[in-house]
Amino acid sequence: MIAFRSHWGFKSEYCNPASGNEKGGVEGELGWFRRNWLVTVPEASDLESLNQKLLAACALGRERTIIGRNITVGQASRMEQPYLLPLAEERLPIDGILYPLVVDGKGCVKVKTNWYSTPLWPGLRVTARVWPSLIEIEHDGRCVARYQRSYGRGQPDSESRTLPRSSGEEAGNYARIDSADAVAASRTLAGADGSDLAQTGGAARQEPRH
Repeated sequence: MIAFRSHWGFKSEYCNPASGNEKGGVEGELGWFRRNWLVTVPEASDLESLNQKLLAACALGRERTIIGRNITVGQASRMEQPYLLPLAEERLPIDGILYPLVVDGKGCVKVKTNWYSTPLWPGLRVTARVWPSLIEIEHDGRCVARYQRSYGRGQPDSESRTLPRSSGEEAGNYARIDSADAVAASRTLAGADGSDLAQTGGAARQEPRH
């Protein structure tokens, strides 16, 4: 949070729990948006489509006039812009990096509270990049497996995926395998460096370890 705040140049103030009166303006705007755009619960084919719908809703919201004001939200925003600091030229990565992680005897890597299979030799050291909804496992600077993140313990991840054999293939062209095949998949590599990644996927193995 400190890095995020410092990068974008804003000040954060924390309020007491369950004390909406301490930030009434923010709570009021969130309530307005929820009532107008999230009731009933919107439907979308995927997260990207939902984000596009919400972005369009935000654009429409800029055309409204708040009670007691004589200009729209968008007009007020444009009047305020000359007094704001410019945005940082570089974006701030929001992924967490975990290194080193070691591939175990079953070809799996523990990331946070779950185990994920990889098409790599046991004993190799890898890096995990952790986003809010995504996990990527890297070896020698190359992403070898990608998963939808699970926040539970021991919950199966039906959307586990690995990358295709060729970097020229479409990113969405994945195949899946059972976790029991993780070690067998690692033997399809031409060498331990992972230079010839087989087109095999892996279901995350997420049972707790003792």
